[in-house]
Amino acid sequence: GDSFSIISTSLEYIGMTSLKTVRRGDIIIANNKKLCYTEGTRFRSLTKRRSQKVLVVDNEDYKNCLLEDKVCSPLCDSKGCWGPGHAQCLGNKIISNNVEDWLL
Repeated sequence: GDSFSIISTSLEYIGMTSLKTVRRGDIIIANNKKLCYTEGTRFRSLTKRRSQKVLVVDNEDYKNCLLEDKVCSPLCDSKGCWGPGHAQCLGNKIISNNVEDWLL
């Protein structure tokens, strides 16, 4: 069965920064019409087994997210993010804290 599902919510971002691993079951993020920050986010990096499925469909249109600046911080690495700002990065930030503090 599914062990991580976000379906038909009014969420604008997931924000689960403490979630590091989904050990069993599938990941489904679907039909969340206001949900941004999913495009390009590598939820597969949270899984432990190849047999686990990841389905991310029918959320907010990426073009609308771009227009509203609801996309991952450029400080996040290629894994993407859970929501707005560098503190929501799914993986590591790509620059050191000193430079990060100076930029922000």
